Order: sequence, then structure tokens, then C-alpha cells
Amino acid sequence: MSEAEAIASGFSLDTHLKLANPLTEDKVYLRRSLTPSLTAVVAANPMRQPLSVFEIANVYHPRANDLPEEVLTLGIVSSSAYRRVRGVLEALLSKLHIAQVEIETAAGSHEAKIFCGPQHELAGSITQNKANVAIVIRVRALVTHAQSHPVYRPQAKTAIIREDLTFTLPKQTAIGPLMAALQNLDQHITTLELSTVYNDNYTFTIHYHDAKHNLTSDQIAPLRKRLVAEVAQRWGGSLVGQLT
Repeated sequence: MSEAEAIASGFSLDTHLKLANPLTEDKVYLRRSLTPSLTAVVAANPMRQPLSVFEIANVYHPRANDLPEEVLTLGIVSSSAYRRVRGVLEALLSKLHIAQVEIETAAGSHEAKIFCGPQHELAGSITQNKANVAIVIRVRALVTHAQSHPVYRPQAKTAIIREDLTFTLPKQTAIGPLMAALQNLDQHITTLELSTVYNDNYTFTIHYHDAKHNLTSDQIAPLRKRLVAEVAQRWGGSLVGQLT
């Protein structure tokens, strides 16, 4: 990679391995990140926007008195919207049947960490700036946690209640933490998924279930009110429509 790309990688220039006799100025340093070169590809194609590119290649991290650590990495850079790019990542993880995945964003940060597996292994990150969204994820983490088939669960012996709730949310609301908070609100909320987005309206599909007995409408009603109250009080959102 070039000196400019090495500086843009987020690692200091002096921590990059430099070739003794580079053939060209754009191949002076070994890459520590795939993001700068992929970003350059997107920027070089202004007439083909939005554009997404990916690469699977080694990055090289120096080690004292040893050969560099070679890490096979999947890199994605896209000028599409963040949610679309994140959806591509989630579809990939789903296709690999990686069940235990958490994507965590710190408040005020433009970077989310990707964790996989029961040990909460850090596998990669998603970074957003004004122009692009970049994903970097270690291939070894994908291979380690990938399954040849999904984990099947026995069919429920009691009824699962399914309903959709639509909320109007403030712009820049972090949907991931909101969904996690709602799903952890009560043990009877077994699944909560984002099904559609239209402008600032977000529709969530919610499954209520009890393994021992069928839930009644009277039991669901207080749960629904708690969901609406949580969104309003903690996230500043409002329900579209009225509770029944």
C-alpha cells in the first residue's frame, strides 16, 4: 500500500512493515488494514454510486524478533446506507449459521464491535464516516463459529403469539440497543425483529410465548404497555396507532 493509505489505516506509519525495494510508490508498505485500498476503489468510481466492494486478503501485523502475523481478513467498503451494509453482514452471518452474534456500538461512537460465539470473541468491526461504511472481520472467526446447518429447536407445545408494533423514533436512534432492551424486558418476549422501516417509522415483529401454558390477551396487554412505555421514556419514541 502507499504511504497515504498506510496513514489512513488508523495505524501509525512506523508500525507498518516497509518493503526494501518497492516496485511502485503504491506498493511500499504491507497492509495492516484492507479499508484504505477498498475506499480508494469506491472513490475512483464516482459514476457507479452507490458502490460496494469487498476483498479477502491477509493483513500483516509486525511482531518483535519474528515474522509478521498474517491475519486473513474480509474487508467490505460501501457507499450505501449503514443499515443496508449492516444487513449484508447479518445476512452473511445468518448464511453461515453463526447463531451467537452481538454488534455493540458505544454511545457517541462511529464504530461498532462484532462479537461471535459463546465466549464473546471479538471478530471485527463496522465503521461509518460521511462517505462510506467499512466492515473488517477476521475470516478465522467466521470459520470457527460457522455451522453446516442451523440449530433446530423442538416445536413449541404451547401457542406463540405474534404481533407487529410500529414506533416513530427520533433520527439517529441506535436500533440495536433499543431492540436488545425491549427483548430483555420480560421473559415472555422470546423474539423481537425489525421487519420494516419507512422514514422514521420502525415496525417490530414480537413473539410472546410461555412454555407451560398458552398466554391470554389479558396477559399480553400489560407486556405491550411496558414495551410502549419503554420506547417512550427511554428512547423518545411514540407508538403509531392506539393500544387495544
